[in-house]
Amino acid sequence: MTTKCLVRGSINIDEYFHVKSISRPGETISSFGFESRPGGKGANQAVAIAKAGGSVDFIGIVGPNGRWLINELHSHGVGIDKMVIVEVQNTMTRLSPVLHHAANHIELPPPTPGSLEGFTHLLLQNEIPLKSTVEYLSAAHKLGIITIMNPSPLLTAEQTREFPWRKLSWLIVNEGEARDLLASVGEPRSVDTIELVLPPEGAPEDLIAVRSAHMIGSKLVSHPKFKSINIVCTLGSVGLVAFVSLAQGVGKMALYLPAAKLDGPVVDTTGAGDCFTGYFVSGLMGLKQSHKEDLIGAAGICVQRRGTIDSIPLREEVVV
Repeated sequence: MTTKCLVRGSINIDEYFHVKSISRPGETISSFGFESRPGGKGANQAVAIAKAGGSVDFIGIVGPNGRWLINELHSHGVGIDKMVIVEVQNTMTRLSPVLHHAANHIELPPPTPGSLEGFTHLLLQNEIPLKSTVEYLSAAHKLGIITIMNPSPLLTAEQTREFPWRKLSWLIVNEGEARDLLASVGEPRSVDTIELVLPPEGAPEDLIAVRSAHMIGSKLVSHPKFKSINIVCTLGSVGLVAFVSLAQGVGKMALYLPAAKLDGPVVDTTGAGDCFTGYFVSGLMGLKQSHKEDLIGAAGICVQRRGTIDSIPLREEVVV
């Protein structure tokens, strides 16, 4: 079966000033360089899927100043036929860590069954209007499409309580986001016993972090709102803990995957999460020679390079 992913998300212009040091409060400093690069969680993750070898289309909105971003996506192998250009708002701009949403927050018409035809997977984030995210999620769920969400930036407590989580197949969060989700919905009345086998080796602080994530994740997947979802909890340099259903009607198992061992210094962690998510989705799509080690290896290469989209490795760089 041919698999194809649709990413409905954000695309923006990331602006960078190159400086020798961060300014102190009230201090004005000069930069020795400036550049604009493509960014946005949706665009980053779509490129990661394409670089991992997956077939992917992206649907997002750009203003007149962002037409070049469409060409950038296309050059990385992302389908752009569903991209929308508007003249009334400029493309979202990010001067880290501040976002100006602009065109990304213009609402699109809800999807029709025909507009999702041919897609087997849908990937969502939270940098576009939540209404649009829910519309795409609901439409995909009705059609039996595998749905994945990386809800960053995290929803408010009220949005978390109202969001139709049961329509999700996979949820990707870090431990802090998992804690916040649990705080928003409240702890479950009972917690399922989900055994996690830890490796005999490992730094004590890493094992503590893994056990903490296992505890939070166990509570989250025991909650009625999240019980039907497979959850991946990322732990940065420690790795990840995943809670995965074995089969329909059967309880979940917990898996631990340590982080990649780097062969160089960490240069820029900005795009590592999006790189991981893209490679993870490509694995769900059942690509040939896709292994769990590829997910960690791709993110490991990513943090040793500058930028976001530019730092995401091609599959042939990961599979050696």
